[in-house]
Amino acid sequence: MRKGEVHRSPGLPDPGAPEAKETKVDEALKMQINEVLGHYSLTEEEEEEGEFNGKVLAFIEDRKFEAVSMMLDYASGINVVAEYCDDILSAIARSAKQGALSPGDIFEHLDEFINVMAIHDEVWSEPVLDLCEYIDSDADAQVAMAEKVTQMPYDEMFSVLQCLPASYMSIVLRRENILDELEAFSASKDIHGEYLYAGVVAMIFEKMSVAQQKLLLPILIDGAMNAQRSSAVLDSVRPGIKISEREVKQMITEAYAARYVDHEDIERVGAQLIEGFALTVADRREKRVRKPLELVVEGILETPMAKKDIFEGSMDVLPLENKQAWISVHSPDVARQIVSGAKSVLEGKQISQLRKLFVKHIGAVKPNEDHFSYYADEVIDAVKALAKQNQKFRESEAWGGLSDLLGEQDGVELRYMKREKSDLRLGNKTGDCTAQGSINYENSLSWYVNPAYQLMMMKEGGKFMGKIGMTIAMRGDTKVIFIDALEFHPQATDGKPYRDRAMKAFERAIEHIRVMGDGENAQVIALMRSNSFSANDELKDMGSTSIQGVEEAQVTDEETDTLQKVEVVKLKLELPESVMELLSAHDGKIWYQMFEHKMNDNAFSDFTKSSKDLIDGRLTELETSVINPVQIANTEVSVAMNERDFLTASKLIMKDDHWAALVGEFFGIPLDVGRVSPKMLAKKLETMYSSDGETVESLSAQVALDASVLVQLQAST
Repeated sequence: MRKGEVHRSPGLPDPGAPEAKETKVDEALKMQINEVLGHYSLTEEEEEEGEFNGKVLAFIEDRKFEAVSMMLDYASGINVVAEYCDDILSAIARSAKQGALSPGDIFEHLDEFINVMAIHDEVWSEPVLDLCEYIDSDADAQVAMAEKVTQMPYDEMFSVLQCLPASYMSIVLRRENILDELEAFSASKDIHGEYLYAGVVAMIFEKMSVAQQKLLLPILIDGAMNAQRSSAVLDSVRPGIKISEREVKQMITEAYAARYVDHEDIERVGAQLIEGFALTVADRREKRVRKPLELVVEGILETPMAKKDIFEGSMDVLPLENKQAWISVHSPDVARQIVSGAKSVLEGKQISQLRKLFVKHIGAVKPNEDHFSYYADEVIDAVKALAKQNQKFRESEAWGGLSDLLGEQDGVELRYMKREKSDLRLGNKTGDCTAQGSINYENSLSWYVNPAYQLMMMKEGGKFMGKIGMTIAMRGDTKVIFIDALEFHPQATDGKPYRDRAMKAFERAIEHIRVMGDGENAQVIALMRSNSFSANDELKDMGSTSIQGVEEAQVTDEETDTLQKVEVVKLKLELPESVMELLSAHDGKIWYQMFEHKMNDNAFSDFTKSSKDLIDGRLTELETSVINPVQIANTEVSVAMNERDFLTASKLIMKDDHWAALVGEFFGIPLDVGRVSPKMLAKKLETMYSSDGETVESLSAQVALDASVLVQLQAST
């Protein structure tokens, strides 16, 4: 409840709400309505909600269509609190699902649902979304619904926008005057930011003029304060903001001043929003150019059910028998058991809680078959979140049995990337070279839309420990799961507080990957290059540096100018046609860590050669402690690094005493003794980043990798 807000029991008028309309009801029916609704209090215990819903169901079964109309008429005609209307809508939704009304009947009531939401603007939209999905289950009602959305007045359309299933978003976006409609609705002050659909708003917002953005942005900011789910909307519009930093900060301050009396609340709660907008404005001020490929990838990842689209179109080209194991850590069957088991014991507000969590995790009030197939982990996480929030469910015998199915009793949790826009920030968590603004960020963009590439997140005790990048390849007729990158949270590396916990999660992750490889009769090969030397040592202990089926090649020894025999592993990387077309169309490149150890023109990269050098063998440490974080902190360094102008980047780094001291520490030259020469640092940067991303054409052939930096993981037991 907001500061200063008075709690009202159902039926008591809210002075700031619209006036009640006059309604004509026959006295007998009015008495029935009062009997069902009038005795329910928000202060009653949770278990009594089931009794309330049962009365509503019996009432609807008795009077059917007329009963629903009267219920909605009652709700919109009396100034009750929003939570009371939520219960009415939820009960109607449940009654419909139990057969009291058909999808067509519910469609006939759609205008009435919208009216209730217009009268009570804080009504939770989840029950109406549930009812809209029920309409969508019937072919005839679905057609009628699509026609209605096409012709709906803009104010009604935006009111119901948060209730529409994802399949209707394309209809909304195709409306020719959508930009003018959103501007007009913003100006009307009837719009509520927390109700807007993030994907739609982001696509429209970027096209808006400064004046149009000034109308809408305060509404979105207010929405973010009013509902946690709306933060996705705010995040989605940040890159397209054209308003100055000063004006954005003023909007945030004014919004908080209107909502809170205590100015400390403004500073405390508003700080994160202000910082986020300031960063975006700073990026624009420093003229960080967002290339076409980045915008296209963001657009793909913002699409509802993007993960399904990415995998569904390329299933045939993935050379895996059990493709599901590459899509989700947990199987759809486990997810179904978790949901079914939870529903069998949940009651009252627990069910409402779970639905809200489903909306947060999968964008729907309940999972369908597509969700189980492509979002099994996210479905499970919604139920886990309920167990975390609800003590009664968490301590129930039912949850104890269900949680055993997940095999996470040791506190380790493994998850694949979600194929959402937020995944683009995963590099920021570990501070590696794929962090936004860092040298390989652009070259890593294709990972997130490439079904043959996967990122596995490792958590221990709920804390993020790191990520593992892996891809599918072929060695002749042999399948290979290639572990390409091991990046840990800075506090989970050697000598840091979470190191032991990270290694525990890492061992579980590697075992999971080995089991998957065994099931595919595939080799699991890993590159021993990580920001954690402990992880490299663990890989050696887990596997063998004697790779099966290595080939001999000749490389030139620059010191003697003679050819030397070396062992190489040749891989043909899997790259679906959809990804190749995307890269070709936008002049994009693809980058893997392995490219730093591949053979080109009878020679290996500088990085591979330097790995034998005592100082250069520690370049990963320099990258982690200095080069990656300075690119995130300093846009000028980021631009220079992305242009591979290593001398300019080095000069900028060495101008800053903080970074210069860290570089000096790495080379053993304290700052009070002297500064490392920018030329010397630039040479090390050239060594570290000697390999750029590859074009689609260059990846059509095999990649020959130095076998001495690889390990083949033994079959799990």
